[in-house]
Amino acid sequence: MQTRIPPLPALRAFEAVARHGSLRLAAQELNVTHGAVSHQIKFLQEALGVELVARQGRGIVLTPAGLRFATPLGDALQRLAGVIETVQPEPRDKPLRISVLPSFAAKWLLPRLSTFMIAHPDIALTLDANVHVVNLHNTGIDLALRYGLGQWPGVHAERLMGEKMLAVCSASYGHGKRPTRPQDLLQHPLLRDESTHAWQTWFRAAGVGDAVPAPTVAFSDAGLLLQAVLAGQGVALVRSVLAHDDLAAGRLRLLPGPRLPAAYAYYAVTDLRDTLPAKGQVFLDWVRTQARAMADMQGVASLSGHDPGTPQNIADQL
Repeated sequence: MQTRIPPLPALRAFEAVARHGSLRLAAQELNVTHGAVSHQIKFLQEALGVELVARQGRGIVLTPAGLRFATPLGDALQRLAGVIETVQPEPRDKPLRISVLPSFAAKWLLPRLSTFMIAHPDIALTLDANVHVVNLHNTGIDLALRYGLGQWPGVHAERLMGEKMLAVCSASYGHGKRPTRPQDLLQHPLLRDESTHAWQTWFRAAGVGDAVPAPTVAFSDAGLLLQAVLAGQGVALVRSVLAHDDLAAGRLRLLPGPRLPAAYAYYAVTDLRDTLPAKGQVFLDWVRTQARAMADMQGVASLSGHDPGTPQNIADQL
């Protein structure tokens, strides 16, 4: 026997009432009158043969049956909305919305973005620079470029590229008299991110032992750390992907010592419940191409003027 499905307006009215706990707020969301919502709830209860809401003072509460019905109904309506979106044409003027870390946007994405805009002038982009992990479902975010272990719930995470931690200083640091041995770095201001163990790990890998660097300025943002190094405020361990362009342009110089693989990597992240729009796929393909180009780049031939003994290439097998 086929179950008769009540009309959609009645289902939407009950779902809104259950979510808000209020007839008035549900009516405001649905842009109908308070009486219209009450009528739809009454109609739904009669159609199902069960009481879903009950009066409590001046408000309402869900009955046990209403509580059992509310959550799966909300999920079903969201899935239905997603199905409808798959057959509707995308508005041409709707921008593609990308969530991205500010440091990654400033140091890697933006310097390359002009090639995408030239190739695809019909695709409008909105970059949502945010340090927090943004929920992709029903938030208007089409795609996220994240940095981490790739283990976020409810999403598909595609690894784009890894990186290494490099010891660097600015080209003008020390008036060109840069450290020539890893142990020499202990005589310089060691800028760092918020991880207090990064330099100690690097010095152990360099064979210096359990050196304890003197306290210096710590940064919560990798982009700010790079800016401090470029300003000549000290030497730092930086992420190779973010430092790549500054190294290639000669604004930063590699210092002697190990090149440690970073624990985290860069990922393209999409929601498992939402379909990536066609223009989002175009952008993702472009990001993949840019990431592969960086992964294939073993060194930068334009780097010149290094001191003897200074590595001649950028140490990233990304």
